[in-house]
Amino acid sequence: MSHRLIATSCSEMRINMYKLYYIWLVPAVFCLVYYVCCVAYAGFASSFITIWPVTAVFFAGIFAVRYAQNKGILILPMWINVLSAAGLLILISSFCLVQALITVQMKQKPEPDCEYLLILGCRVRGLEITKSLRYRLDAALAYLEQNEKHSKDNTQNKTIRIIVSGGQGPGEDISEAQAMKDYLCAHGIEASRIFMEAQSTDTEKNIAYSARFIPDKNAKIGVVSNDFHLLRAGMLVRAKGFHNVSTIAARSDEVLFLNYRVREYFGVLKDLFGVKFFHFIGE
Repeated sequence: MSHRLIATSCSEMRINMYKLYYIWLVPAVFCLVYYVCCVAYAGFASSFITIWPVTAVFFAGIFAVRYAQNKGILILPMWINVLSAAGLLILISSFCLVQALITVQMKQKPEPDCEYLLILGCRVRGLEITKSLRYRLDAALAYLEQNEKHSKDNTQNKTIRIIVSGGQGPGEDISEAQAMKDYLCAHGIEASRIFMEAQSTDTEKNIAYSARFIPDKNAKIGVVSNDFHLLRAGMLVRAKGFHNVSTIAARSDEVLFLNYRVREYFGVLKDLFGVKFFHFIGE
């Protein structure tokens, strides 16, 4: 009798374990809902949002396979199950690690009295700066206001040089660098202080092309970008041989913040490993 109860209990446990495959529908539905929200908020052209329906299909595919296995429709060799589980574990672990590092970098306070401010560009619509770019510029202006030194006659001693970096892409009537310079000048920054790098098309080129304006590898550099972007930006600046790098966090768009965080995961992989598959990461 006891053996029969144990067998029944084990059987019920296996059934309950198999039913856990329904959990994969939760992230699939979430990805689709978030995609609709992003499209409604920013349009289909918003950067990287196609990852969400793709990810929804990925999770739905896992559900379909587990469902088919449970119903006996699909029987896979054990080694495929083991490799799939290991691959998924590595993916989730690496994603969590990168997101933790991004969060830590977001919380870092900038060093005072930088010699250079490097403001990284992002999309311009026509002649107008986007919300994300305005956040970056406002963070730079706030840093300048807090750290500029004043002489006795109350005029600015312009020790902080400003580099605005970003080329001109589709849908942009001027370069991102020009749009940033115009915004800064309109807020009281003298044009003579601003160096423009207007050829780059992504973060890696932003930094590579801007480096020529900073001859001293030991110069104190403040890199300005949205908070989610600072880990990768700081990594790339240090990779160019600069030793004294600080990051200055600008706020991010509240709706698209999650989208940007996921994009940065692939961006970090691209910059660390140079994997060609990840070269679709733009900014």
